[in-house]
Amino acid sequence: MILRRLSEHVREQNWTAIALDFLVVVLGVFIGLQAQQWNERRMDAARGQAYLHSLASDFDVITARLEDGQATFRISVESAELLLLALAVHNGESDAPMPSEDDLAGAAIGIGAGRVPSGPAATFEEMVSRGDLALLQNTELRNLLFEYAEFASIARDAWRTIRQEYVENRTAMGGLVQVDIGFEENGDTTTSPTAFDDQRFFSDPDIPGHLTMIQMVQLNNYQLLVTQLRIAEEIEALIAEELGETVTD
Repeated sequence: MILRRLSEHVREQNWTAIALDFLVVVLGVFIGLQAQQWNERRMDAARGQAYLHSLASDFDVITARLEDGQATFRISVESAELLLLALAVHNGESDAPMPSEDDLAGAAIGIGAGRVPSGPAATFEEMVSRGDLALLQNTELRNLLFEYAEFASIARDAWRTIRQEYVENRTAMGGLVQVDIGFEENGDTTTSPTAFDDQRFFSDPDIPGHLTMIQMVQLNNYQLLVTQLRIAEEIEALIAEELGETVTD
């Protein structure tokens, strides 16, 4: 319609009408482009919000797993500490009370506590692969997500590197305690110590070295999770702020 009218105005050499027609065309293109850009921004904002909700779900799981990991590594470290104390008391190097046989048996099981460190958030990796990180407007949040992903890889690499030391020393101490394995209604297993070989525990000269190595390895894992959890909690707080939510401890 506009092109036909423009042609007529050219034939008639109606320059004012021609200028108005060009203005209408240019204005129409401009408005169309603005509408398209507005729609793209609206869609990007919606995708960004969807990513934030997905990241929030990811880090709910991650922080829960890291908290559980901290608790289990702490059990292992404290169990090794209790067993080392018993050896010190037995050797006359400490005047603390001797732990009971039940406590020693429980500690012999407890040194095996631990978890595989959490990895990067799946949503973050998806955003990186799709080139969608720019949809997150908060620069601090983007930087923390990168920091967490890098540290999570470091924590897992460290866990794999020192795990062999742990396994070798834990295996060498095998057989100190006999356990009764039970099954709960939900399918989980339970272990209850039934006997502790205190004669071997107090007489084997290699036991202190094994316990010290186990304690060092598990303490290192625990400290890594402390840092990893701190970063994850900072990310959770920023996500909640972006979503307008209130963070509660």
